[in-house]
Amino acid sequence: MQGQIFTDVVGSPYYVAPEVLLKRYGPKADVWTAGVILYILLSGVPLFWAETQQGIFEAVLKGNLDFESDPWPLKSNSAKDLIRKMICSRPSDRLTTHKVLCMLTISL
Repeated sequence: MQGQIFTDVVGSPYYVAPEVLLKRYGPKADVWTAGVILYILLSGVPLFWAETQQGIFEAVLKGNLDFESDPWPLKSNSAKDLIRKMICSRPSDRLTTHKVLCMLTISL
């Protein structure tokens, strides 16, 4: 499964990785999704939001992260760093699942 490339567009708009929208993705798309979920768990708000599904997809493709609005100034730098490394637009620069788990273990 490591080298397998998928081409079907699947997933919920709020959580989908940009490479899924571009129809060329692999396992690192799941790291993106987990990063989005972590962002939502820590902030209580969706990371990418718009009035329409197309608007959400455009926001995902831009990949802008908001760590300025509440409650982010109160969150740890290590949490923000982990999310940045999980929600990196270029899959080649994104953390692997193993590295995510290592970072979580160190933080705990």
